[in-house]
Amino acid sequence: MRTYLKSALILCILAASCARGTYEGWSEYLGGPDRNHYSTLSQITPENVHQLEIAWTYSMPDSGQVQTNPVMVDGILYGITPSVQVFALNAATGEEIWRFGDPLIESHNTGRGVAYWTDGREKRIFHTIGPRLYAIDALKGTPVSSFGNGGYIDLHLGLAGKYINSNTPGTIF
Repeated sequence: MRTYLKSALILCILAASCARGTYEGWSEYLGGPDRNHYSTLSQITPENVHQLEIAWTYSMPDSGQVQTNPVMVDGILYGITPSVQVFALNAATGEEIWRFGDPLIESHNTGRGVAYWTDGREKRIFHTIGPRLYAIDALKGTPVSSFGNGGYIDLHLGLAGKYINSNTPGTIF
């Protein structure tokens, strides 16, 4: 029994040290695949944080509750507005590259973020608006027409009459 406990303890310690990994980006919701809010970047420290200045700001085109945890990939920051429109910004300048979604669609939900996927050639942002899961071209901001029904799938399928609302992005494996 003690050997089992020692082995379990060693596995937990190894898992904890591996979980810290070398995260130098923020390409997944809440930082990494384990949602640990962690980055190994060290340019900003407790000693120099008081020297920070505002580099840019972004005024969202709508108003309301903002719950987005943006992701950043290849110098592009992706987030969600209060009316669940997805936006892409140049991370260095704050300039809007594109925005996707209809601000007049009443989706009855908030958006906490997006999921990013690439196969090395294509780059996609996955995002829900109400019961629809969209695949959006990450560079153009347009639906990926080969995904589902012209760029989205209906999460109601097979769940007749059920209420569907997804405001937290999924994990892509």
